[in-house]
Amino acid sequence: MSQHVDIVIGNLTTFIHDIYKIGGRKFGFLNVPDLGCFPALRILQPKSDYCLRDASRLANMHNKALSNLLFKMQRQVKGFKFSLFDMNKSLRLRMQHPSNFGFKEGEEACCGTGKLRGVFSCGGKRIVKEYKLCGNPKDYIFWDSLHLTQNTYNQFANLIWNGGHMSDSLVVGPYNINKLFQIP
Repeated sequence: MSQHVDIVIGNLTTFIHDIYKIGGRKFGFLNVPDLGCFPALRILQPKSDYCLRDASRLANMHNKALSNLLFKMQRQVKGFKFSLFDMNKSLRLRMQHPSNFGFKEGEEACCGTGKLRGVFSCGGKRIVKEYKLCGNPKDYIFWDSLHLTQNTYNQFANLIWNGGHMSDSLVVGPYNINKLFQIP
């Protein structure tokens, strides 16, 4: 796992330096959510009350390495500025406390079948044809077993642009995208 993370971070470092060489100074990033907690992966566990540990561990390793890279570059590369959206934390907060963010369901998908509607069958065009569809996707964080709802993405877009509020206060930094654009 650490070799995979090193390869991804190494490639990202190269891309950032290449963009920097042609004049890029301001960068926006988001880290990866805890993929092991998505319905499609949770159902792979004997008890789907838990996240798939290896996928979660890989996401956390990547996120730590990404954060370390960005703060290191900020110290070492003249003029490098960035915004990092902690998608992992923001999604976890919503899953743990859905009603605080206007959701009724934080773990089950709106569309799919099986436990947590975690079988990727939405639309009936996959191997598994059977699926159920919720009445109101705005009440759900997950659209299907692997994707978030439009409502969730709208909340994230607002956080990326404006920064956090209340329990979301530390999910964007050191700048939100709006402030990053205003830096000369």
